[in-house]
Amino acid sequence: MLKRMIGLMLTDHIPAGECMLFVFPRPGYHGIWMKNMLVPIDVLWLGDDMVVLDMRERLEPCRGFCKVNYPRERASYVLELKAGEIRRNRIRRGTRIYARL
Repeated sequence: MLKRMIGLMLTDHIPAGECMLFVFPRPGYHGIWMKNMLVPIDVLWLGDDMVVLDMRERLEPCRGFCKVNYPRERASYVLELKAGEIRRNRIRRGTRIYARL
């Protein structure tokens, strides 16, 4: 649980092609915030079938009070990516994500 809360906090560089996948025990409106982040990120919310349900591009780091970003639909997974990866890979709602774990 703590690792999930920390996520990519305090990470100053995300190599291209690398990401952080959050796996939740059940679908929900799992929020993401940018507190203590050092770099902007792209975020994907995925269904059980790894299809993109919602996304946010280039979420910027924040200090103090931070907005929590929620998906429009219940998601089973959240994928945090280097900023620009959504655009670079032409990801849209409905795109299926294939990952090597």
